[in-house]
Amino acid sequence: MGQKGSVVVVEMRVLPVVWVRAWTELEWPVSWETAFAVRDRLGWETKPHDGEMFWTELSVGDEGGVISNFHGRVDDVTIPLTTRVVRGQEDEHTAPRAWAAYRAYVEALTGLYGPGRQTADRGIAKTEWVLSNRVTLNVGALPGVLTAEVESPELTALGEYEEYYIEKYGEDAWFNG
Repeated sequence: MGQKGSVVVVEMRVLPVVWVRAWTELEWPVSWETAFAVRDRLGWETKPHDGEMFWTELSVGDEGGVISNFHGRVDDVTIPLTTRVVRGQEDEHTAPRAWAAYRAYVEALTGLYGPGRQTADRGIAKTEWVLSNRVTLNVGALPGVLTAEVESPELTALGEYEEYYIEKYGEDAWFNG
């Protein structure tokens, strides 16, 4: 991190794909203890008083990741994959670096898991894979940030049910049901 006048300039760095694989390739369901062990093995620092939240080596300020649980089992892990470049600290290289990191991640994960389902909406790009162990992996990007979300097989099943229900009865029936 360097100084440029009175603005802090943050170099955009990217976590390696192997750190995402540490979560996607676990034996699910994942216990709370296993999640904490993976977090600690990766060298991620627990936020004080909240083991669900953590900082990676790329965290700046309060930004970090989250391990969510439902009834004592992990249902979701959100991982920041790049150093977040906050609004007002962007430079002419921020967006191109974020998009290049996104493309590199998608390419690497496609090599591992096959092609994912790609979507784009309002400047946000996302690629989603449903893996053979029924875990859903989402990698999303917008200028200045890249994140991964790993969802448990239970959340994968809920998402598939939602898609089925919406397809069969329409979006209004799902949200007004």
